[in-house]
Amino acid sequence: MYVIGESGGARLLRMKYYLAVAHGARHINVYNYGPWYASIDSWSRDFDLYPVIAKVQREMAVIDPALHGTT
Repeated sequence: MYVIGESGGARLLRMKYYLAVAHGARHINVYNYGPWYASIDSWSRDFDLYPVIAKVQREMAVIDPALHGTT
């Protein structure tokens, strides 16, 4: 599952994560890009999204054992 964090801020990024998991995603790749997306590094300098991603990952780690084996 690819999650794009470019627009919508922290709340939308969290919703994207939870919707992905609710729909069965087992692996989430987080990207950040706007109209450009090929062969450039547009992700690493968007530092404001890092704390949000870290928080959501920690939340997912807490619920992961309860979701194991579910569909």
